[in-house]
Amino acid sequence: MEGLLDTYLLRVMDFMKAIPDQRTGRNTSYPITLIAMIALSAFYAKSNSLSRFVNQIGEFRKDRGVELMLKAAFSGRKLNRVPTDNHIRSVLDRLDPTLLDPIIWDVLSGYLCAKGEGFKLNGQTLIVPYISRHFESAKSRCPKCVSRKYNLQRLEPFLVEHYHTLMGFSAVHREFPLIHPQLPLEFLQPEDHHGYSKGEIYLCSKGEKGPPPALPEVLTRYLERFEKSLASLKPIFILRGSMGTFRSLGALGSSHNFVLIPNTETLFSMRAKIPHPYFNPRSGEAESLLDTPKIDIATAHDHLLASGGPLDVGPDLYANGLMGFNRQAYLMKVTGGQGGEHLILTSLKLEESHNAQLYSFIDKLETVDFPEHMQELGFSFNRRFGHGKNFLREVLASMNILAMNLSYMAEL
Repeated sequence: MEGLLDTYLLRVMDFMKAIPDQRTGRNTSYPITLIAMIALSAFYAKSNSLSRFVNQIGEFRKDRGVELMLKAAFSGRKLNRVPTDNHIRSVLDRLDPTLLDPIIWDVLSGYLCAKGEGFKLNGQTLIVPYISRHFESAKSRCPKCVSRKYNLQRLEPFLVEHYHTLMGFSAVHREFPLIHPQLPLEFLQPEDHHGYSKGEIYLCSKGEKGPPPALPEVLTRYLERFEKSLASLKPIFILRGSMGTFRSLGALGSSHNFVLIPNTETLFSMRAKIPHPYFNPRSGEAESLLDTPKIDIATAHDHLLASGGPLDVGPDLYANGLMGFNRQAYLMKVTGGQGGEHLILTSLKLEESHNAQLYSFIDKLETVDFPEHMQELGFSFNRRFGHGKNFLREVLASMNILAMNLSYMAEL
């Protein structure tokens, strides 16, 4: 659908024209619209260097999408007068990164409308949150970096790594999870990492990931920012069962549905205590919620296999580290071909017709690492285009996912 891509590229161009230019003085010969579109074109062209893109811009024009963007951006200007990569970084560093959120939503909504029902289950959009680092570097850093110091042999000298963290959200196709256009990002600040204070070096071994982010707080902040936009999608958040995702369930609130896919290690190491009515084989009767002792999730799993139906675990579900979770939830079994099954926790009872669809989706989803797949597609968060002093890394990361969504639009 070349016409659809053309339409949205024009909408992106119109949006960029409305970006406020707060520059003063004489260094304003290049309009901010031109600078923003050149940076976006670099991501769309999957260039691994902003400097290389600027210096070889004529080569990249062979791509139709890049040509359309540059043609609209230069609008009569000569292509041999291009701002330097340092000037582009300097200008983008001062932009508010949230300015790009509306156009990201616009392109995403257009793609989801054109693609049909593939991203929905029971009329609700499947969304997978993930955590990713961006702008990792052993050399350059900025005041907002999180730093970790480690060594390979547990001997000095230590190696130091600086990075930023973001929470991403993918709208995922039910049959093809590798098709995952992006929602706007939530950027973690140093204070979002437990135990981190400004200037601190976090000491860890090579296998560790650094200070863990405070997922519930970050997720709550994101849901509050985009309450109206998310409501139009009717999201079902698909969370895979690490300790962090368990903690994040309480942040979803009562207005958002979730499906939690706990891994085996999490199921049996957490030993989540679940009060629920169940059939007592000793008495031969179904005991009430108040009379039932709290049993662990492994016992609940055995009971579920025996009963074959969803198990209402009630509003008092709690587990080690699962704070503030006071919602109704169901322990359910989704089954597929050849006797395969997945155990899930869900906030909504799914219809039997969706059982096999959800099983197939979970099976495919478990093989996908979204940041890694984005890197394979050429839209890596970790291209070192510069940290900046203010907001450069956030602006470039947002342009990265906008370019990715436009590339999906080009494939329709």
